Amino acid sequence: MILPFVRGVVNSAKKIVVFIVMKKFLFLTIFVLFSQSLFSQFFFPEEEDPLNLAHQTLEQKLSPEVLAQIDEFQTKEEMVKLHHSVGTYIRNEFGLWSGSSEIYSYLYFLGFRHPDDMSAVILESFWCKRHGQEYDLFKAVLYYMKYWEEVAAKEKSEKEKYQRSLTFIKDHMVDLDFQNENIPIVSLPLLKDEPRFRARYLSKYNNNVFAAIRWQDFSVEDKTIYVTEPYLIDLKTNTIKEIKIWSLKTVESSLVLNGNLWCYGKKGKKHKLICVKNGKQTSVKIPKDEAYAILGFCDDELIIVYSKEVYKYSDSGEWILLYSSEEELPRSGLPPQIYNSKLYLRDEGVYEDNKTLWILDLASGKLEKFYKKTGLVTQNGPRWENNCSYAVDKNGNLFTTAGSSSSKQTLISFSSTDEISLYIFEDTIVSNGSSTPISKLSAITQDNDCFLLAGFGGFFILDSNKLEPVVYFENAAQNFPVNNGKNTYHWKWGPGDFLKIDTDDYIISATFDGIFRLKKENDKWTMAYIK
Repeated sequence: MILPFVRGVVNSAKKIVVFIVMKKFLFLTIFVLFSQSLFSQFFFPEEEDPLNLAHQTLEQKLSPEVLAQIDEFQTKEEMVKLHHSVGTYIRNEFGLWSGSSEIYSYLYFLGFRHPDDMSAVILESFWCKRHGQEYDLFKAVLYYMKYWEEVAAKEKSEKEKYQRSLTFIKDHMVDLDFQNENIPIVSLPLLKDEPRFRARYLSKYNNNVFAAIRWQDFSVEDKTIYVTEPYLIDLKTNTIKEIKIWSLKTVESSLVLNGNLWCYGKKGKKHKLICVKNGKQTSVKIPKDEAYAILGFCDDELIIVYSKEVYKYSDSGEWILLYSSEEELPRSGLPPQIYNSKLYLRDEGVYEDNKTLWILDLASGKLEKFYKKTGLVTQNGPRWENNCSYAVDKNGNLFTTAGSSSSKQTLISFSSTDEISLYIFEDTIVSNGSSTPISKLSAITQDNDCFLLAGFGGFFILDSNKLEPVVYFENAAQNFPVNNGKNTYHWKWGPGDFLKIDTDDYIISATFDGIFRLKKENDKWTMAYIK
């Protein structure tokens, strides 16, 4: 058989092929033309063509339902919907990850390198075969090679930027006074069920705590839109329940400001803004009727952020236009906030990750991502494009935590004059001139002249250049059965927002799931689960 021979040739010539393909685009073009027009036709009769054999295997192994789904797709590009199902099967069963199959050797010889690309080629060509269309292998090779060349160039640029950033980071680390003696340890309560509630905003309300709870709404052009509905945490029972707004059928955004509850939503065909004061619900005229507007605040005044406009509600009951543009604004998951003519918008990212903080200068109209504004690194360096939490002090200095849910965390200060200081860099602080590991701190809020920080490993107070742990957490990662024991939920504590109720009494919400109460009574700290 010629196939084992070809595989041996491929394995021995990989380095040469990679050099030709990745470095010389002209040679690549000639090579691909040769590969497609001569290699496949000369070495492989149609019945032995590896791609044709792969198609035959799919015909035999895929269920009638999946084949029918493929037949319903209008274009080969729709096969990407099967990347995590049929595509996973192909990558595993066809030996694309191990590189041990004839189809792998065949596609590698043609110029494909990544198993994801190979499975995409198999899927798309399979669609073409079932729909009686030709599949252009030559075009596919050129597409993927150009893509990986661009990725390599971008990675090189990012690595250079990262190296420059490391020097910058070293020069801008704050040397902290770290007090770390006799710190109590608090155990998170054992969870028996998957937590339901994700708070995006907490505030004192009627001697209890208001929580804006995030839910998903898929009603906008099949896009995932997040809404925040009003809930009340009963501090006597540590339980949570929905606040019913009879004036609205659905609530899309909610907020407590100056002791009053504000809810934006819909009843019938029109949207309404409802103010709840002393238990009475009053409708307030809105600047425009638009779905999924977001409520926020500027000092003690209410703002409303539409897709392209920002308004402020004045004491006289009039709406003042602060900003208007032809470009859509990012949809903020946290309540939008204005400090010193800057509007802060923190989007919801994807699957509780990639939550980016945006800064809109209302004076100039310039909108920037925070990590772009720093001019330092992106996803290939420290994960600064992920901003779980942020706070702005009275001087207009921005403090934000940066890092994905699974990566190390960084605490950055960005002054009103664009000066950068790093208090924590990737779970490390500088104390007394030496590097010291620190808990992964993801949530920050302001308390008078101090900042409160919470993370996977503990709760801290940052006062100027002094960092003091209040408590350390244990049992912060748990596994428990769901779906009647059929699956296991892997829950990992990652605070996203919290509220100081009183001295030694706090409500802390996890980014993913769960709201907890941290309280000290009779000289002992405890953690209760809000349910």
